[in-house]
Amino acid sequence: MQVVVEDMPFLVDSVVAALTTAGVTVHEVIHPVLLVRRDVTGVLLEVLDDDPPHRSVLGTDRRVESWIHVEIGRETDPAALRRIQDDLSGVLRDVAECVEDYPKMRRAALDVADAIISSQLPVADQEVVDAEELLRWLADDHFTFLGYREYRLEDSDGGDVLRPVTGTGLGILRADRPASAGFAKLPPAVRAKAREKHLLVLTKANARSRVHRAAHMDYVGIKVFDETGEVVGERRFLGLLASSAYYESVLRVPLLREKARRVMAEAGYAPGSHNAKDLLHVLETYPRDELFQTSVEFLVDVARSVVGLQDRGRLRLFVRPDDYGRFLSCLVYLPRERYNTDVRLTVQRVLIQATGGKSIDYTARVGESLLARLHVVIGMPPGQSLPDLDLPGLQAEIAAAIRDWNEEFDEALVEAVGEEQAASLSRRYRGAFSDGYREDFSPRVAVADVTMLESLGDPADLAVALYHPPTAGPDERRLKIYRTGPTLALTQVLPILTALGLDVDDEWPYDIERAGTSPASLYDFGLRAPAAAMIAGPEAKDRLEQTFLAVWNDAAENDNFNSLVLLGGLTSVSY
Repeated sequence: MQVVVEDMPFLVDSVVAALTTAGVTVHEVIHPVLLVRRDVTGVLLEVLDDDPPHRSVLGTDRRVESWIHVEIGRETDPAALRRIQDDLSGVLRDVAECVEDYPKMRRAALDVADAIISSQLPVADQEVVDAEELLRWLADDHFTFLGYREYRLEDSDGGDVLRPVTGTGLGILRADRPASAGFAKLPPAVRAKAREKHLLVLTKANARSRVHRAAHMDYVGIKVFDETGEVVGERRFLGLLASSAYYESVLRVPLLREKARRVMAEAGYAPGSHNAKDLLHVLETYPRDELFQTSVEFLVDVARSVVGLQDRGRLRLFVRPDDYGRFLSCLVYLPRERYNTDVRLTVQRVLIQATGGKSIDYTARVGESLLARLHVVIGMPPGQSLPDLDLPGLQAEIAAAIRDWNEEFDEALVEAVGEEQAASLSRRYRGAFSDGYREDFSPRVAVADVTMLESLGDPADLAVALYHPPTAGPDERRLKIYRTGPTLALTQVLPILTALGLDVDDEWPYDIERAGTSPASLYDFGLRAPAAAMIAGPEAKDRLEQTFLAVWNDAAENDNFNSLVLLGGLTSVSY
């Protein structure tokens, strides 16, 4: 795929993001910027050396172009290729409109800031100051302006509608439309928020940006009031917070520094204390987009809870519903060592199932803190109201879904032997089992295996256990052999099992690297009997285990008479 276009910011990012969003595999991107000469019809005349003398005559027949070459996954369907081309044409148009109107949108933000600070508005003075400072901060290269438009709030057929003011659109909002389609789809109770006497509206837009990065755009609205103090319109900015906005301290960001001050005051921690420092760290690392949109009350609850989690190693879920009923913002804090891609996917699956959501976005933070943070935004289908969630139950469901094998092993140990002995065994066995063992056996089975291994004294000792897996047939069994001494050879075991009249189908060895003591081995044999009755019931199990150990310990001969133990119900000492 090749693009030739006048050079401007965001081109390569936007093209690659559009292809990725469309499910197209991008293998390689090459994007030289060239100085060229073209005639009035656009025909290429010459590629020039990109040096100051040539650049000094830009604007005649010379211009700087971006030539983007992208190698993508092979696609031969003409309809799919046309769809990709149409999508990219739209993206390039959006980029061009945003870049061209960027100075105007930035100027509009500053003009709005001047207007509100010099007007008498029916809102608190602090709200006016916050809005004015925020607009100036955004215009100071902290915000990528993508669209701007002014709206009038009107009563139409008994309901409020936001009508765009003709000729005020900039960037991706250039095109005049009859009314704000997104506003019209909101429930009446939510649309009523447009009349609330609050100056600043901060939320996420329904639409994803096609410029720079494929994320839901930030929505900054400034309400317009008439002489009587009633809301009559809105000035709306759409865009994306710049990278600098994410790394600047909350104590230096307008609106956020006041929120942080109030959160720290209401949390009640002594200034300079350990908890106060942890709380500030929570705010500094909080999803920056969320921090703008979240109330102080919600932040106090989250921050205090997370500070209390630092040394407890527990999972905690917080859910913030969007004021406009379009999405749920979910924060999951969990121990850092527990976080991985599988855990993220599991959390997302549980949240989608519980909420009935349509789309999902996520960000994750795994830093120096003992806690990892996963931020998941669930988008709801159009017209579907936000669900009433059982948060404690959902939190417990997530915790159970992501609980790892070792945690379940520790819990099973406590249930089996009590806390004191379980602590000792956990230190010895918690990292002893291989990935293969953990995949094949549950933690509760592992506790039973630990019990057998702990029963062995002399390194020459063996322990055996016959069991019937749920998926095995009536004539099938498996035999575990436990050993803490030298490893076993198949030639030592197979003759004993064969003499018992059994066929051996397979054998799986597992090394168990115990901490602070000698390693151990477990061998799992698949057995098949000529008749199911030979190995049915607990008595057959006891006879087989006793006979095997008797032969192993030279208390019985290893010959074909041993088959009578299972065929005739004899014991190993009856012949």
